[in-house]
Amino acid sequence: MKNLLAYGLILTSYFTNLPVALAEASDYVPEPLLLRSEALGQLFRSSPYAQRIRLGEEGAARLSFSRTYANFWGRDKRYIVDAETRDDAFRFHYQPSPLFELYGAFSERGFTQSGTDTVAIKFHDFFGLGQDGRLDAPRHNTRIAIPDFDMNYNLSSVKEVLSRQIEAGVVWDLNKSFDLGINSSLAFFTTYETARGNPYYTYAIDGGAKLSASQSWGNFAVFGSLSLGVFDQRQEVSIASYEQQWGLGFGSSYRFFDNHEVILQSLTYQPLFQKMGQLSRESYEIHAAYRYTYEKVQLEIGLIENIFWVYNSPDWGVSAGLTYHFAN
Repeated sequence: MKNLLAYGLILTSYFTNLPVALAEASDYVPEPLLLRSEALGQLFRSSPYAQRIRLGEEGAARLSFSRTYANFWGRDKRYIVDAETRDDAFRFHYQPSPLFELYGAFSERGFTQSGTDTVAIKFHDFFGLGQDGRLDAPRHNTRIAIPDFDMNYNLSSVKEVLSRQIEAGVVWDLNKSFDLGINSSLAFFTTYETARGNPYYTYAIDGGAKLSASQSWGNFAVFGSLSLGVFDQRQEVSIASYEQQWGLGFGSSYRFFDNHEVILQSLTYQPLFQKMGQLSRESYEIHAAYRYTYEKVQLEIGLIENIFWVYNSPDWGVSAGLTYHFAN
């Protein structure tokens, strides 16, 4: 938790010292990215997406679909991680009032063979980064082995679903409710696990809350979030995990030509696993994305890169998302 708070303070200091002279405060508030944490621990339990920081008008509705590919590589005396994963999600949002938004979602995470190993190797070569044994391993392999906890995934597990969740939540616009002077919202969510291949257990019910806020100047905005996830502990499993998990998110976005945006965000989460070496440390990810809006349709593409502890989060990843707004 100390590392998490220190990281948050550094980013907070950076954002609060941005030159406000860029422009006067504006009403620009970026839409949430269709990207969430792809850290290894997040594959198996509830992992929240970003929510709208400022809600629209009553009756507003939108439908989103996203797919993310992530590449993992890491080895330690306690584990071996060499895999490619996919993360698919459908989400529907509806506002019954100006103050509240309801949403439902279906997501599925599992292994894949998408050819991301080659890109990772070329990326490391281009920047002169070490391969850490990757060149000696088979390309496009699927292997996650943690002997101490009897976890073993291999090529025969490629079609296995690690997590298949049904999610429901509500988003509350705090600024509209209390005139806080800053765009902010609070979300409450719960997930229901249905995948039989989940290493914890099927029918787990997780939940949590997420507080988000943003400030903008002209076409430039900064945003941040604080989340708390609480995990179902009703059934004992061999993989020891914590009962709760705090997360921090910070980012900035810039809008140009009215319908183009570039977004940069960082996500930091406390560990899920216990007693697994580097897998039991905080995860740090950087997401960079581009979004294009055409009338009621939004298209976004994003990249994922890990920092600091590189074994417990994706070596790299790529995502694409599409959103259709029925009403604003």
